[in-house]
Amino acid sequence: MLTGCSAPALTDEAETLPALEPAALGDPPPEANRTFETSVCGAGKIAYVGVPEDLLAAAKQCLSERGYARTTVRDIVAVSGSNLAAINYHFRSKDALLAQAMIETTGDAVAEVLKAFPDDSQEWFETFWAQLIESFRANPMVWRANVETLAQAPHLPDIRARLAEGQALAQRELGRRLPHQDEAGAQVLLTLLIGLLVRWQIDPDNAPTAHDLAAGIRSVADAAAG
Repeated sequence: MLTGCSAPALTDEAETLPALEPAALGDPPPEANRTFETSVCGAGKIAYVGVPEDLLAAAKQCLSERGYARTTVRDIVAVSGSNLAAINYHFRSKDALLAQAMIETTGDAVAEVLKAFPDDSQEWFETFWAQLIESFRANPMVWRANVETLAQAPHLPDIRARLAEGQALAQRELGRRLPHQDEAGAQVLLTLLIGLLVRWQIDPDNAPTAHDLAAGIRSVADAAAG
């Protein structure tokens, strides 16, 4: 059962899960139903033990591989090794499960952004982009699922709010690295980050490198200076 967040159910293509009372699954051990809130960059991550954790991991994988619209309860069941009734038992609906998966994916992505910042580096700009691009390569599931979350955000107010929180945090951290720590510069860097992510999902072979970005932003700055 979810705590600490609400997830809207989309009914247009919602799949009907079999109604199931908890007793029908037997009495799970206490740890199987234990939930507690944690915070991953303000993204509302919830820690689960056992079947719910497996379902969330499967939902994230399906978001990455199939996208929101094409993911079915049977896809999640096949990946998790669980059963249809378990989704209803622990999350009440497929849409609630996918919503929680998208919220956590936002936190995972922001954590990757923060991890990419070099420690105490005066020449942080190119290093940051190089490390972020390496994260795109090393953690493709996180980033593909995050792009899928971006696509769904306009239709899901809770998801949109969580994304806004994550973006605000990333923007603050980007701004802290600028010489004058100005908001306008942070806005540009955040926009560049989101654009780079989308470019990498569409055409990674032709997406700019860290060096390209450093050279390009100098050129843009010269043009803006007139």
